[in-house]
Amino acid sequence: MSINEGYKLSSSQLKFLLKYFKPFYVRAIIRGIALLLSSALIIPTPLITMYLIDSVLPAKSSSDLAIIGIILIMIFILRTFFNFIQYIYFITLVQNRFLKIRIM
Repeated sequence: MSINEGYKLSSSQLKFLLKYFKPFYVRAIIRGIALLLSSALIIPTPLITMYLIDSVLPAKSSSDLAIIGIILIMIFILRTFFNFIQYIYFITLVQNRFLKIRIM
């Protein structure tokens, strides 16, 4: 097999792998949801920044500036939280699987 050819799993190999990951499907779903939410929180940041530069700064509105600053900080905190959830669930999944394989 050359380096450019892809490796294909047989159905027996896939069943073997799924047997070990089946107890953690709930964690995988939670990790997927955290990934989607973290990715979705990236979208409003440039739009809010555009509004800040185009509307708030020329109008010299300090109350709008404070609100937008709080919104951007909250988005950053939520993204950090969802990234942390992803990381924790991924690491526990990998470590548990390696431990299970090593015990066998």
